[in-house]
Amino acid sequence: MVSSNLFRTLGYAGLLPFSFGLLMMMFELTVLGITGITLFTSYSAIILSFLSGALWGRVIHLSEESFERPTILVFSNLFALLAWLGLLAGQGYITLWILLIGYLLVITVEHACLNTSEDSGGTVPQLASKPSEPPSMSGYAKMRIYLTGIVASLHVLGIAVWSAS
Repeated sequence: MVSSNLFRTLGYAGLLPFSFGLLMMMFELTVLGITGITLFTSYSAIILSFLSGALWGRVIHLSEESFERPTILVFSNLFALLAWLGLLAGQGYITLWILLIGYLLVITVEHACLNTSEDSGGTVPQLASKPSEPPSMSGYAKMRIYLTGIVASLHVLGIAVWSAS
């Protein structure tokens, strides 16, 4: 249970920089020379890259013969490159859209390729068999969907704020 609580705590704490960046954008604040859009987009690109790496790490649990394994490895790299492209696009409207699309693609690949349910005889092993391991895939998947929904909403709000300024 400690591990599950830690995953949840870290996941939700990870929303704070997005929220601070959005608030800074809304009120046109600069802190230590960092604008809200810079904070928001740079953190977003880092998290999107992290999620891409997490996809790579989860592939280890799949059989080498599985169809999903090479597909996920390629997508994982493409998503990391998408985050980088978002940073290269500058810091603004286009960057926010690129990063938003990246999050939606990552969660789509996770859901389609990795989160098969136990009831359907899924191929993903249950990782919560030991207290030191992450929560079950279904618990993790639910948390990821919820967090991605919040992050996507914050990106949409960021796009609206950026467009209004």
